[in-house]
Amino acid sequence: RLAGLVVWVHATMPQSAMARYRDQAGGSVPTAVHSNLYFHVRFFDAEGIEARQTTSLLDQVSGPFAERLMQELERSHHRVALESDLRRLANEEVQQYGALFASGRAASKLFLKVRQQLSDQKKIECVRIWDPEVKAFRHALCVYGAHV
Repeated sequence: RLAGLVVWVHATMPQSAMARYRDQAGGSVPTAVHSNLYFHVRFFDAEGIEARQTTSLLDQVSGPFAERLMQELERSHHRVALESDLRRLANEEVQQYGALFASGRAASKLFLKVRQQLSDQKKIECVRIWDPEVKAFRHALCVYGAHV
């Protein structure tokens, strides 16, 4: 994931090099042969570009992801799901909508944003549940009022 300035530079090849190429190619020398593209990263703030892209992605994906998260909670056993599993869903959602610039960071921001929105709307609650596989309490989400 890079951001930068792409500059096209057209430079004339020396006559000796053009003659060699013409002999090898068996004809005229195409323009593209003696053109270059330079990529300059120092002219752009990569973090700033990523922040704008992430914001755009979050605005686009948060609604569908919130619906998917609620469906997943409704279908889960006892209407509770581990946050780690729901974070995987966020990652899948980000990959689906923003494959060009998707990152784990964008998926994490999406999850946290949607979790906060749904919690503020009293649709979900953040709880800790016992996981017998790892023999420890883990963070989870449940449908509001389901854990009582």
